Amino acid sequence: MNRKLKNVLKVAFEAPEPVKKKNFLKTLGPSKISTRKFVLVQAAYIRKWVWAIFGVVFAVALIYGQFLNRSTLWIFSAMMPYLALSSIAENVRSEVYGMAELEMASRFSLKSVALARMGILGMVHFMVLCLGVFIGCRGGGASLLRTGVYLLVPYLLTDVVCLRLVRRIRGKEAVYASMGVAVIVSALPVIGKSTVSVLYETELFAWWLAALIVLGIIAMTEWKKNIDRMGEIVWNLW
Repeated sequence: MNRKLKNVLKVAFEAPEPVKKKNFLKTLGPSKISTRKFVLVQAAYIRKWVWAIFGVVFAVALIYGQFLNRSTLWIFSAMMPYLALSSIAENVRSEVYGMAELEMASRFSLKSVALARMGILGMVHFMVLCLGVFIGCRGGGASLLRTGVYLLVPYLLTDVVCLRLVRRIRGKEAVYASMGVAVIVSALPVIGKSTVSVLYETELFAWWLAALIVLGIIAMTEWKKNIDRMGEIVWNLW
């Protein structure tokens, strides 16, 4: 192709000068979104099965407690690990579906998205816990404090073990491993109450409080490590 033909083609296909380019660019200022709207948007992206777990917890506890004459407290306690599992599964969702790298490059960082969703689930879990303490206290015969501790310990134990697992295992295997942990921990309150009931005597309640404090500290540490790790996910995916 000679130079003359190249010049003709260049002129023929040359893009025209943009009209009112500066005025157009001024209209493209950064769109603003309030914190409230951002949180509501993230709530809509939480999977339906995560919300369904909350209903299942109440349904199972009430059915066993009211109609089958079982202790509602221990059934609630056995269901708490599944609430913890819902947070873990939502936290590693981006990694499981291979979206972590894309979300890291989006307008809102992966950390912001994760914190918003964890905050939403945390508030819902707190409401579930409060209602569980009220119902469990009536059905289990323990005080409000003891009921709350008996519910929180399996929840935090599941949190701690699963958070350690997801930092060492990647992808769907992490979710499967966390499910296994939740199933094992959920069986402990019911089995423990029926076979080693001495653990739930008033004299040993101080040990439960100690376990709650220790697990709470470890859980906060693990969540911080997990959130900080999200800044390194992109490099780990290569």
